[in-house]
Amino acid sequence: MTRGATFLLLNVSIFLLGLFLSVGYVDARSYRSSYSDVFVRSYIRKDGTFVQSHYRSKPDGIISNNYSCIDNGRCGTTYTSRNYNTYSFSLPSTYTYSPLSTTTTPSSVSPIYSKLADITLPPNAHLNYFKDDWICDDEYKRNYSTNQCDKVEVPSNAYLASWGGDWLCNKGYKKNYITNQCDKVEIPVNGALDYFGDDFACNKGFKKNYSTNQCDPVMVPENASLSYFGDDWNCNYGYKKNYNTSKCEKVEIPTNASLYSWGSDWYCNKGFKKNYSTNQCDSVIVPENASLDYSGSDWTCSYGYKKNYTTSKCDKIEVPANATLYSWGNDWYCNSGYRKNYSTGQCEKVECPANSYESYGYCYCNSGYRKNYSTNQCEKVECPPNSYESYGYCYCNSGYTKNYSTGKCELVPISTPTPTPTLVPQVVIPSPTFTPAVEPTLSPTPTSTPTPIPTSAPTPETILPSLSPTPAPSTNP
Repeated sequence: MTRGATFLLLNVSIFLLGLFLSVGYVDARSYRSSYSDVFVRSYIRKDGTFVQSHYRSKPDGIISNNYSCIDNGRCGTTYTSRNYNTYSFSLPSTYTYSPLSTTTTPSSVSPIYSKLADITLPPNAHLNYFKDDWICDDEYKRNYSTNQCDKVEVPSNAYLASWGGDWLCNKGYKKNYITNQCDKVEIPVNGALDYFGDDFACNKGFKKNYSTNQCDPVMVPENASLSYFGDDWNCNYGYKKNYNTSKCEKVEIPTNASLYSWGSDWYCNKGFKKNYSTNQCDSVIVPENASLDYSGSDWTCSYGYKKNYTTSKCDKIEVPANATLYSWGNDWYCNSGYRKNYSTGQCEKVECPANSYESYGYCYCNSGYRKNYSTNQCEKVECPPNSYESYGYCYCNSGYTKNYSTGKCELVPISTPTPTPTLVPQVVIPSPTFTPAVEPTLSPTPTSTPTPIPTSAPTPETILPSLSPTPAPSTNP
């Protein structure tokens, strides 16, 4: 490779690497599926805030697949929700996730919340997940009589349940539904608290007595030992439990028998059969042309022989002409072209009519022919035009329908929909009435003297009226 080609290849590699780094891939979610994430519908919190719909990681108890761990590397005990629609997509390198923001309830509520208008929230309650009813807040319980939320009164030695609407007793205490209190669990001698902590269990070797509420010792008889749970006993191998005497009796094994693997019963060896009357193992008598079966407690006939349950022997199978033994060898069947006659026990030749074929001893008409059961012949099927034949019957082609009166295939009429007439309102225009014109009488108009237009500005005297001077009052000297 030349130096120029090497330089070009290096530049292309650097360009592709830069292009890859310029786009941030959310590859942490590329392996996720619809089972990894949970869709949360939008809802209204009890404080009135409206939360948009979003996805969050499935609460499966695994911290490593939480969004806080995948997105930001904070693999703690909390997780955040992300609002996205696809499980694998690319984002610009400058993009950063931000926690889901909440907004106040909009003034114009969407139609999904239109049902809220009919719900009246009592104090200490909020809407449920589906927004079709309300549920009480934590530490409150719904009272269906008053339709209110009553405060949960937690008694002594109890704590509030995780769902917040009830209380549970502490370990070592049991709920008393009559007094609605937590009573202390009284542990008897040879007992201890059980796994749940609200009752006692007896120690190994002791059994709970529900009458006295005590732990009685388990009386283990001879040739027995404690059971797996320690509250009962089992007989040892070779012994059987007698429920009447509560003891272990030895299993009496007859001749030609052996113990089962669990050791409490016996079975006959191969070639012997259990006799329930004598409780012994009788020998299996195998007749001529027979052998022991798979279980070893009975016999089966050899190939070509059939068991006779009356004589307990194997009778030879007489195979007639034109017949063959079945693979299992205890019966026969007729060859092709022959049919079994159960009255004579023979195979009779099948005579098929013209235009037919034989299959497993029966005749079937060829394609295009139909069997006439009166004459036992195959008659040719004459199909009308625009039809086809199948298994001896005629069917009309697509677009045609059978007319059972004429036996022909007629074209399916195409119904043209009748257009609905459009009603146009009629506007009645009245005919105009023509009135003959009346010729007016013309009279001369008198001429008036035109008003002279002043050519100079008006004086104050022409505007204001003439005022006569008022004499001044006289005064005495």
